[in-house]
Parts: sequence; structure tokens; C-alpha cells
Amino acid sequence: MFFLPCNPNNVFTGAEEKNALELEAEICALNHYDILTSLLTCCCFPIRYRTMAVTTRLTWNEEKRLQKLLGNVSLRLLYKSSVHQSDIFYMLERCIHQGPTVTIIYFSEVLWVVFMLEHYPEKSDELTRPNPSLKFSFRKDRESEITGILETEMKIVSKQLEFYFFGKKEFSVDLGKAILSTYTSKDNDSGQNFCHNTKFLECEVFRVEGIKDDTNYMSKITRAMKYRNPLVAELRAYKPCVHIISEIRILLLGPTGSGKSSFINSVKSIFRGQRTRHAPVGADITSITEQYRIYPIKYGKYGTCLQFSLCDSMGIHEKEGVGLCMEDIPYILKGCVPDRYQLNPNRPITPNHPTFISSPSLKDRIHCVAYVLDINSIQDLSSKMVAKLKQIQKEVLKCGTACVLLLTNMDNCSTLPQDNFLNMAKAMTSQSQIMDVSKMLSVPIYNTFMVENYTSEWELDPLKDTQILFVLRQMLRIVDDFLEDMPLEEIVPEAWRLLKNFLSILYLLSCQDRAVILGFSTCTNSTNRLRSMAVTTCLTKMQEKKLQSCFGGKRFTLLYKASVHDFSGYNVYKRCNNQGPTVMVIYSGHDIFGAYIKDSYQEYGDRVPIVLFAFQKNEISECKIGAYSPSTFLCLYKEDNCSEFLLNLDGKKVTMKLDTIEKLQLKVQVSNERHQKHQKDQIISVKECEVFRCEDLLDKRNMEEITQLHKSLLFDIKSYRPYRDLVRQIRILLLGPTGAGKSSFFNSVKSVFRGYVTHQALVGSDAAGVSDKYRVYSIKDAGYNNSLPFILCDSMGLGEEDKGPCMDDIVYILKGHISDRYQFNSMKPITPGHSNYIENPLLKDRIHCAVFVFNINSVEHLSYEMMAKIKKIRRELIKCGIIHVVLLTHVDSLDLITKGDFIDIYRCTLVKCKLEMVHRELGFALSDILVVSNYTSEWELEPVKDLLILSALRQMLWAADDFLEDLPPEKTEKRK
Repeated sequence: MFFLPCNPNNVFTGAEEKNALELEAEICALNHYDILTSLLTCCCFPIRYRTMAVTTRLTWNEEKRLQKLLGNVSLRLLYKSSVHQSDIFYMLERCIHQGPTVTIIYFSEVLWVVFMLEHYPEKSDELTRPNPSLKFSFRKDRESEITGILETEMKIVSKQLEFYFFGKKEFSVDLGKAILSTYTSKDNDSGQNFCHNTKFLECEVFRVEGIKDDTNYMSKITRAMKYRNPLVAELRAYKPCVHIISEIRILLLGPTGSGKSSFINSVKSIFRGQRTRHAPVGADITSITEQYRIYPIKYGKYGTCLQFSLCDSMGIHEKEGVGLCMEDIPYILKGCVPDRYQLNPNRPITPNHPTFISSPSLKDRIHCVAYVLDINSIQDLSSKMVAKLKQIQKEVLKCGTACVLLLTNMDNCSTLPQDNFLNMAKAMTSQSQIMDVSKMLSVPIYNTFMVENYTSEWELDPLKDTQILFVLRQMLRIVDDFLEDMPLEEIVPEAWRLLKNFLSILYLLSCQDRAVILGFSTCTNSTNRLRSMAVTTCLTKMQEKKLQSCFGGKRFTLLYKASVHDFSGYNVYKRCNNQGPTVMVIYSGHDIFGAYIKDSYQEYGDRVPIVLFAFQKNEISECKIGAYSPSTFLCLYKEDNCSEFLLNLDGKKVTMKLDTIEKLQLKVQVSNERHQKHQKDQIISVKECEVFRCEDLLDKRNMEEITQLHKSLLFDIKSYRPYRDLVRQIRILLLGPTGAGKSSFFNSVKSVFRGYVTHQALVGSDAAGVSDKYRVYSIKDAGYNNSLPFILCDSMGLGEEDKGPCMDDIVYILKGHISDRYQFNSMKPITPGHSNYIENPLLKDRIHCAVFVFNINSVEHLSYEMMAKIKKIRRELIKCGIIHVVLLTHVDSLDLITKGDFIDIYRCTLVKCKLEMVHRELGFALSDILVVSNYTSEWELEPVKDLLILSALRQMLWAADDFLEDLPPEKTEKRK
């Protein structure tokens, strides 16, 4: 048995005794060397002096699920019952004035979560001000099941948190006893409430950052959780009211870039359960969509098709000869235009066209037209565009087709009224510009809807899902009204045609089969206080990032802000003790400086090492001043004139030595107020003070979760099978300028699956490029020596003018005509007689996904000629129907980016700016831009780099699935 000196007298409090027993159990599991090391460490350093990281009990996946559920927010841990005191008032001291919070109660299999939109109530608020809250729970072993959604109110009664639902007590939490009590309704005989007590394992409180500035947020998220799944079930079970129509077709029409294709992708993503890219999306002057497409909606990857389809077309342009030809629209409405018809702005389809449907059935017709307009550009519609829209509406009304108005990008419109999205008609009546468009197109206001498409998101959002599903349901209801009102003379011919087909088939069957067929055939209210509740730092994103990088890539959690939590040294100590390493930031005029406290402190007299710092123009200056206690540097008792750093928050001043100020390069004016005995001290006024907890981004918990996610991604990719097994291996083509990192990406992918760093593809820094051949690389699984279900195809780097591969060569590669090891010739493309030319390529020889690879540091410096060439290649990809994405490499070389940032790289401000620039300049959708860090100079694999590589590869495989699923039936013959 081993005992560790927790305190000099070996007198344990309840919490210390519990920690000691847990530590004793851990020691029993160690070997002799580890025990000796632990004993030496404990003898030299008391337990309370060791730096203890305060981390959540949530796993990686649980935290991500919770963040996604609340609208892709960030969570910052404020209180943990096993680390801080298990007392309600002690918890309140750390959690009041922190804005929206999430309280989590842990059980062995279930998590109880309470989201509170407003501040935790103070002690004086007891029984006076209820706090609107949202309670739900989810099981640890189930990915998405969420139960028990209630809009509750919280009160503090007798050192307990009590939660009420419509005035009735639902449950209460006793932190001191670690008991959660649930209450059932009163018994009619005894008139008493039934109470059931359950021991819980842990209680944690988080501040929620990133809540949208929306006064009805509580109502919206509650309705989203309640209505999403029922809406999905209703749409899956939908059947047209006219039974002779097997499928409803909704045509999307609107100006270029209004969001037609994005709406289709959003709908398909919701029913697929992951982001999809079937419809080509981008930002260009002319329309990205060049074909008339009919997109069926499937539930799941291999699920059955739902009974409605979305039809996409070329964008409408105000100029003649550009965009959708007006003469094509009547034929589309009548069902005469087939799927995948190549639209020509200058030449409409004619009855003589070989694919023209001369006798379309009722199911081939368009049953609803959705005019898609960007809500932010309604007022900018030109007179020519308005005239075209009116002309289209005349044709729609002439055909008797239902129509709706779909307004997209509602999140970017600052004047949009924030009303319940399930009752949008009332909100839009106050929008004069929306009313004008509604009148212009003769679309009733009750047929006008607003949506927020998925454009840059990687994960699905329940709020967006519910909004899109609601709009889709309303469209189908409008279609049903249209079908019910359809003239009988239009329905009878269709019914008679179906009946004749049925009778002709019946005539060919035997009597028994006829009998079988015939027998079968006959059988809460939120407040405006939200805007003022958020507790945010005064640091800019760039300043915060510089400070995090300066101290080893930390994540900051704001614990204290003087303007919110009062200028008091005692409040700093009360909120920040026992929190691990902390950073104190002080604002004084134009100067921003502070102190990095390396270790956690618990008592007033605990001495902790301090490093002072100050923001300069392009860097952060540092100055080590030794170890001091909180009572000294926070001036809790009296000022110690011998200290180099004294923060007197009660007096709103900082006292520092002049030589320390010079080391920090602070530009402060010399004050007339001097200490009489120490003339070298300088007093600086304090306008604001903030204290952050510093958390290692790659701590033990995160590394364990990264390891699990790494294994999960490897398993998913190894066990991946292409859609419907149409091919054995997916072919992914890498395109990009010379030196962008195409070959390095292949080497990185192979390294991940091999288990060590490899360099099969040639990599170098030649200005003309190292890869001059078309290479097809198949990668084997190191464990089983089996080929993985994908092939990476490397090509010659794109160059300006006549450098790089010919455009004809790229088209031949896309169609599968070029074999492995073909030698590129910039001046002469391949011809059918070449030895590397494949005359009749199979589906397995084609490219199934294309990837544009760019160096993230130089992508913004691409020449006009290079951007024009990339856009030209993209046009060919769209013409071939190939899904394409962007891969930005060398993200680790960006300033201030650390390996810890790789965990959530797409939230980094610097990376976001790069993604938006690529979207703006090259027109790629934000959700199609991936970020990786290749293995270029490393000798060993790093799990965080592997995550980026594997995640990007999985997105490419999903994109290839979208391509295969979208192939016409005549091209999906299995030929392996």
C-alpha cells in the first residue's frame, strides 16, 4: 500500500479523500519504475502545486454532437464538480454573468443536458426570476437519439437547482450529495409528488459561445428538435394525391448564382444524412449548370427514391444569348425535354431533336415551378431580368402549373425579421421588397418561402434541416392543390393510357397469374437580452491567435472579465483558482499586456511562475519575473513594493518596474504618481482586464479521441465500396499548378496506409515541374496487402500559356482514354493511334472525381492565365458530370497555425479567409474546399496530420459516389 502526502497533517476533506483513493488505485496498476518516479515527484512537489489540466468528461464525439445540436457553437468549461467544490453557491460564483450556458449531468449510459439561454441566476434572484431553459438527453451508445425535449425554467431553492415545466417541478440537482431527483405527477389519493433519486457521476457547466444573435433562438431550436424527424417521416411517406402520377417534379428557375443547385444539394444532403455535391455549384459570371437535370431524392445511400424530384436548369441571364433560352422553358414545362439535355443559349430544342419527347405523359410534366432569388439582390434586379421573369410566369400560368417563390441566403440579410421559421408568411408582410417581387411574379405571399442553403458547412444543422424540410413539404402541398384542381380532360387520357397498358400486359398472362394480379390490385418566448448577455473577449481574432501560439498552441477559455464581473482582485482569485495555467490580459489605452501564469494555484500563498508579455506591432515581447503568490500579484492584502508586477484591480492600476516596462517595450507615459521609496516603479491605469484558462489542444483526452477517430476513418476507407459496386476502385485525378503538392498528397496518403512515411511519387522544387508523366497509383493496405478501393492519378503540373498538359489530354484522361505512364507533350496532345491510347474505355477507366490542388500560401497569387485555364478545365468537368473539389496544401506553413489547430482547422480565422478567397476568385463552393498538411520533411507519422488527410480522402470518395449515382442507366453497366 502506498500513501502520498496530500497535506502535511494527512487530514482529508471529502474531495481529497476521493482523489487519494483514485490515485492509490492508479498506483497499484503501475510497475516498480513508475511507482518510484511517482513517489519522487510527489515528495518533491506537493500535489496542489502540480499543474492539473481541467478537462471535460465528454468524449470527442459527444462534444461535437452537442456543439452541432446547438447550432455549431463552441463550448468553454467553467465548472467541474470533481475538481471544484461540489457546492451550488461555489458553482454560481464561477458561472454567473457568463451568458448562455450548458449544464451536463453524467450517468453511466445517459447524459442529461440543460441549455440556458440567459445567465445563471444569482443568489439574490432566488424564486424571483425564472430562467428559460431547454432540457434534453441522449444515450452514450447511440449516435443521434435525443429524447425528452422540454422548455423548462430554473430556480435556486435550498442549495438545489430546481427545474420547472409549466409551473410543475420536473427535476432537481443536489451537487453536494450528487443526486438528481425526478418528480412525477401527483397521486389523486395522497396528493403527493412521487420523487425518484438517482446518483450521478459528474456535473459540468460550459459557457456557450457562437449563439446566433436571434431573440427567438430558444423557440427555434426547440421546434427544430421536435419537428425535424416527423417532417422527414412525412416526406418519406408522401404520395401524390393523383395516384396515376408516380413522381412530382419541381423545376427551379432563377438568375445565375441565386442558389438553385445549392437548394437541390441541401435537400439531398438531409435525406442522405451527409453533405452531397450532385448538382454543380460555384460562383461565376455565367451559369455553372449547362444541362437540364432531373435529380431524384433518395433516403440514405442505397435507399429507395422518394416520390418527388427536383429539376435544375441553366441560370437566367438578363442578356440575350446568355443563360437559359426562353424558348426552351415551355418545352421543359410540358415534359418534352429529357434528363441531361445539353442546353444551348442560342439554339432551343426542337421537335426534330433525337431526344425530344413528342408525347410526354402527365408524370413527365413539371408540376411546380420554384422561382429562386437571392434575398440580398432582389432590389438589384435589372428591368431586363424582371421582364424575363414576367415572361416566364406567363408561360407557367398558361400551362396551369403551380408556382412558389423561394428566397435564399436569408442569413446574410440584416433586415430580415426574426420570426418563427414555421410561420414565415406573417414575417414577410413587413418586407416591402419581398411584397414587390411577389406582386411582380403574381405569386401569393403564402407561397413565398425563405431558406438558408448549405453552402460552406461540413455538418448538417437541425435548424437548417427543419427549415428546408418545412419549405419542401409546403411545396408538395401546393402541388397537391394544383393536381386536385386539374381539369378532368387532362387526367382521363393519362388514366386511359395506363389502363390500356395494364390490359395489354394482362392479356399476355395465364389465367392464374391474372387472378393473382387482380386479387392483389383489389386488395416559448425568448427576450431581447441575448445581445447583451454574451461574455466575449476584447482581443481580436488575430491577437488571440498570436497569444495562443506564443505559449505553445493553447486554447483559451474566458473565466473573468472585469467590466462584467467587477474590478476586484478577490473576484479574479475566486473565479480563476484551481483552473490550471491561466493568461491575464490587461488593456491600458493603446497598450495590451499581461501575465502568463504557468501553474495552477489554489491557496493565497501558492507561489506560481509568471511570464509577462506585451503586444507589439508584429510580435509579442516576453519578460520572466519569477514566482509570486496570488496574494502578492493580485494585491489581496496589501501592495508588495518589492514585486515587479502588482495588479490592483480595485484601484484600476498596475505597478511595474521601469526596467520591466522597457523589456516589454511598452509605450506608456511616465506618471507623476511614484512610490516614495522606490522611484523606479511606474503606475499604469487599467481600463479592462480578462483572465483565460489555457488548455492544451493536444492533451491526453484529445489525443485519445484523435486515435479513435483515426482508427474509425481508416476502417471506413478500407471497408468502402463504390456505389452499387459499379467499379472496383474509384479513380481520383489530381490537377493543379506546378509545385502545388499533388505528388506529395499521394505520398502522404500512401504513408498513412503503409504506417510510415514513403516517397514513391517524385517530388521536387523544379520550376518546370517534376511529374511529366500521367501516373496511376494503386495503394495497398499494409496489414493485408490488399488494394484499397481507390486509385490516385497524378498528372503534369498546370502551367501558363503553352506549359503543362494540353487541354485535349485532360479531356482524354477524364474519359479514360489515356493509360498509365503516358508521357505528356505540351505542344502535341495524344491521338487515337498512340500506344497509350485506350480506344474503348470502360467505366473503371474513367475519372470518377477530380481534385484541384493548390498551395494555400500562393493560391491568391495565381495569374489571370492560370485562373482562366482552371475555369476552362472546370467547364469540361461539369460537361462530363464529374464531381470536383479543391485541396489546399501546406496549411501548416501559415503564420500562427499550430498542430493543435488541426483538430478544428476549418474554424481557424486564417484558414476561413483563404477558403473565402478561393471561393471568391475561382468560384468553387466553400463546402468543396478541403485543407491538408502533406508529409514533406517529416520522418514519422503524426495522428493530427493523418486526420486531415483521411478526412479529405473520405470527402473525395463521397464525391465519387455522387458521380456514380448520377450516371444515366445506359452507362452503369458493370465492367470491371
